[in-house]
Amino acid sequence: GDNLVDPILGKELCVLAWAAEEATDDVLPIVCTRWSALRPEERWWLFSMTSAEAGLPEDRGRGWRKALRSALCDGEKSAPRPRPVESRTGPHLFGDLQ
Repeated sequence: GDNLVDPILGKELCVLAWAAEEATDDVLPIVCTRWSALRPEERWWLFSMTSAEAGLPEDRGRGWRKALRSALCDGEKSAPRPRPVESRTGPHLFGDLQ
């Protein structure tokens, strides 16, 4: 039948699957959070690099796939940091607007 999934979405989901293929249940939320923080262009680039070097099923755990897993799995899920307070030393661009 017809494949109704956009090829670009398939590439993005491959990046997620490669990063999560050996992840534990505790690590999966971290992988998903970091994957969703990537811009689509970054996910497309990661797909291109990974599939060119280690895109076959037997390539698990080597090359770009290993790097991708490390980048999206390592570490703990961090809480959002508070935005720093900006000090204004000069005139404010929209200071006259109410």
